[in-house]
Amino acid sequence: MKKILLLGSMLFAITTLLKAQLVTEGFETGFSNFQNATGSSNNFTIDSTIFKSGTKSARDIYTASSSDTLFQTGVVDLTTTLTPQLIFWQICKLEGGYDDAIIYISTDSGLTYTAIPPAAYLGASTGTDGYATAGHFDEDSYTLWGTTTAPVLNTWWKKEAFDLSAYTAFTKVKVMFVLESDGSIQRDGWYIDDISIENVSCPNVSGITDFGTGSDTSNITWSPSVSDTLWDVQYGLAGFPIGSGTSTGFSINDTINIGSLTAVTTYDVYVRSICKAG
Repeated sequence: MKKILLLGSMLFAITTLLKAQLVTEGFETGFSNFQNATGSSNNFTIDSTIFKSGTKSARDIYTASSSDTLFQTGVVDLTTTLTPQLIFWQICKLEGGYDDAIIYISTDSGLTYTAIPPAAYLGASTGTDGYATAGHFDEDSYTLWGTTTAPVLNTWWKKEAFDLSAYTAFTKVKVMFVLESDGSIQRDGWYIDDISIENVSCPNVSGITDFGTGSDTSNITWSPSVSDTLWDVQYGLAGFPIGSGTSTGFSINDTINIGSLTAVTTYDVYVRSICKAG
């Protein structure tokens, strides 16, 4: 017989404490918290024709064999956050399958960067080159952006979000946006607006229960709130520190099966809502 101790409500009492923007950039007064990197093939420029809010955005009119970078100038401390996210709006009109827009993160003040993994992506791009599957953006990330040389329209903006909770142990976090292109065929470019890194509050789940328990498995279910549609379940031996348990990864279902458990053992299970700002 296996016992499951459910402590989900404890975790969610904590996740609702904070909501704060740690860094923002809207490009209304030019480049403030983000700048072009020295050595880029082309610079992002301020565009006053296509924008999500205000009257300006940043646009990279790229060329053949480009490597263009827009980076965060300062650092943010994520150790005071529980559910940090990178949020931004974009129109990524790059040639599908050949030109890539990739988001990178640094935990050492920009000395080294790694691409934010697809598993951290919380957005809705489900096209051939959606970030969740391809690890980059281009015109094939959303059907709306099309696959021709048609000019960009201001109705094409898409909101993106990345879960940064894997980096909450770091005090010197920076992100950067990188465009890499091949040697032929360029589209209209990459437009970015309203960048922010913020701690996003999430609603509490309720009614966490187990059912259908077997000798080494258990089904866990919970009642979602009206706005959360994505969850992460973490479990481990009773008393394990949050963050050191086994994560099941993101789930779009409010029921999940946990396997490979040990009989006659008590486990703690935590359910965390993954929420998008706005």
